Amino acid sequence: MQSYQEKITSEVLVYFQRRAFYHEERVEDGCRSFVVKSGKDSCYLKVYDTGRVLVQGAESNLRTELLNLKSALESGGDVGVLLAEDINQLGGKVLTLTGDVVVAEYVAEAVRCLGARALVACTFLLGAASEKAIWHLFDSYTQAITDPGKQQAFATRIKDKKLLAAYKEFKDSFISCNYRPSNPALSTDLEGQLDSLFNHYRISRNQVGHPKVPPTQEEWQVKLSVSTFYQYLHTIYALAEEFGLNAPSPAR
Repeated sequence: MQSYQEKITSEVLVYFQRRAFYHEERVEDGCRSFVVKSGKDSCYLKVYDTGRVLVQGAESNLRTELLNLKSALESGGDVGVLLAEDINQLGGKVLTLTGDVVVAEYVAEAVRCLGARALVACTFLLGAASEKAIWHLFDSYTQAITDPGKQQAFATRIKDKKLLAAYKEFKDSFISCNYRPSNPALSTDLEGQLDSLFNHYRISRNQVGHPKVPPTQEEWQVKLSVSTFYQYLHTIYALAEEFGLNAPSPAR
């Protein structure tokens, strides 16, 4: 019987082949380790005995793509290929997860656009849903800070800020807490689970929302963005819930 590590690795290799990525396997204890290259970009991808996937490397389009792949694999999703029943249920699943009608409707509309191959519209809608969810995370973090002075200071720093500036304020404040989530799923590679995907959806939306060149979205890329979006939201809302149980204590 194929082990979980073998199953994940086989999907990774198929993905590399489909994307024509140069890859070279290196022997390491307890994992299958690959050097992956695309143009000038280079990253490491490791598949451990447990099925956990780790992506390492400098910020690049390749790293973002491999992090999307990681999320799809670890959430049990089919890489780049969504079943019709999964697509149709995604809006309802998001509503159950978030309780936010706006986020759920934007995701449901993104799915309808994907089905119609309106790839630019789908990309924009995912970015809008991501922004709404991220502001929920900021609000949850603010409300959970127990020191009134620090709570007010943080709220003031993000007030009226554009999304990226507010995210940087949140990230700096969060790092200053030396926060240790009690939820094991949030304790490993949180930056990869949240930071890179946030930037992927933000940048993708900006590229189609403020166009300077003709759209270049490929269907497989947009499908992958949709397939990883639920897990991305799950991380955001799990972390927001964690703040309510385990209050952050930022440096300022």
